[in-house]
Amino acid sequence: MAKPLVFQWQKNQASLPEYTIAATGAHHILSIAEVIYRGFPVEEIVAQACAHTIPTGKDEQVVAGYLKAAAIIAGKDAVKLGLVNSDNTIPTPHKQEGYIVSLGDHDFVLSSPACQKSVVILKQIAAKDYGMTKAELEGEHFNRFRNYIGAQYSMMYIDSLASTKNGMERIRQAVKNVIVK
Repeated sequence: MAKPLVFQWQKNQASLPEYTIAATGAHHILSIAEVIYRGFPVEEIVAQACAHTIPTGKDEQVVAGYLKAAAIIAGKDAVKLGLVNSDNTIPTPHKQEGYIVSLGDHDFVLSSPACQKSVVILKQIAAKDYGMTKAELEGEHFNRFRNYIGAQYSMMYIDSLASTKNGMERIRQAVKNVIVK
């Protein structure tokens, strides 16, 4: 819910750097704050808070920290709402939904490296096939190129193509299909 606020486009077409709140990306805490403010059920709020960390061992206190920070932003008392206990733990028994939400949010272990690898490949194509200079590859010109391709295919798709036989040529053809010289 908060990602459009946090990941805004800059003039050079790069995304704003994300600030952290409670030692995690601000989007996470702001999203939790929104559901607290809107009065979602406690079990759903706690499950959402577990997206970045599972509530096991010392990480339970991390999740409690997310909830407390979000409650402050929402202008609510996390303990009074039943989101956290006074000993900095979350309500027990821990529900399975929190673990499932955490697993579901862990696409970043694949998507982040896929995006990084795809950008390297797209820079090679931009330089070789579209004549972009080093300066253009580090600025708005390439960012617009990258963003358009990412919007048409996704970086996960580009990475998937890279892992196939003749992957570079398949990516090159995909790019040519959407970026005409």
